[in-house]
Amino acid sequence: FRIAAVLAGAIKRNSESPERRPRLGRLTGRNRFGPILAKRRVARGEYLQVFVGESVKHAAMLGVGVSKAVAKRASARNYMRRAVREEVRKYVAALQPVELVVLVRRMFDRHGRAAMAAELSSSLHHLKQLRLCAAS
Repeated sequence: FRIAAVLAGAIKRNSESPERRPRLGRLTGRNRFGPILAKRRVARGEYLQVFVGESVKHAAMLGVGVSKAVAKRASARNYMRRAVREEVRKYVAALQPVELVVLVRRMFDRHGRAAMAAELSSSLHHLKQLRLCAAS
């Protein structure tokens, strides 16, 4: 019984992460992407197109699109969605409140993920500068 209590305490301590990031909402469905894509505030790169719009929920929202033309296999498309979502989470605090739509233009795997992450970082920086200029 004591061992179980010690293990439960250890599991509880390990699950409390000190570096919790703010949650990132999801834009689901193509009808949510339309208004953001229509505004044409976009940063284009080799791997990604990043569109930005004002958030109606006053929180960061993300939609990721990967077409079958980019990757035929669903597992590859899902990997790219997860990778983009994970990279965007690093910038959530700096992006509040915006709605982002990221469209993948070129397939990448774990070997090209670093290049995608660098491109996403520069795209978000570029869009942040555009937002600051538009607000002035």
